[in-house]
Amino acid sequence: LDGALVRPEDLVTAQEIARNTGRKLPIVLLENKFVTQETLSTVYSFQLGVPTVDLNQYKIKAEAVALIPENVAREHNVMPLSLDGDTLLVCMSDPTDLQVIDTLSVMSRKNIRPAVPLRGDILAAIDSNYRLTTKIEEQISRVVSEAQAQGRIAPEPLLAPEAISQAPV
Repeated sequence: LDGALVRPEDLVTAQEIARNTGRKLPIVLLENKFVTQETLSTVYSFQLGVPTVDLNQYKIKAEAVALIPENVAREHNVMPLSLDGDTLLVCMSDPTDLQVIDTLSVMSRKNIRPAVPLRGDILAAIDSNYRLTTKIEEQISRVVSEAQAQGRIAPEPLLAPEAISQAPV
């Protein structure tokens, strides 16, 4: 980044801020507008060999979204994009964060392939994709509750304590 994409004095400033606040340098560079998201994504893509994704155009697959809970996606600023066999493609703001990659891998039981956003905001993608899923789940629950209240379908039976204690382990 030094010299070619960031002015040397801006890089020094960003490094000082990162050191003093404990935040990662790429985040500081973005927040202080020393680089654009597109520039940072291009550098990540080149240096790390990860793909870039235009979140404004990408067709996010529901099967991928279902593997990572919304609260985890928000906490780690990640957006699951697609599933290809045992590999989950995940757009993430920091594709070098191995702890997040490991967390997502354990949670989804998939190999994680990081991608970086070329255009579009991860949080906006989370908002539009998870809120839609949440609304559908809420509508299904409401319809089932109404049908149960009207006697059109039986409520789900609860297991008796003795049935639970005798269940094979």
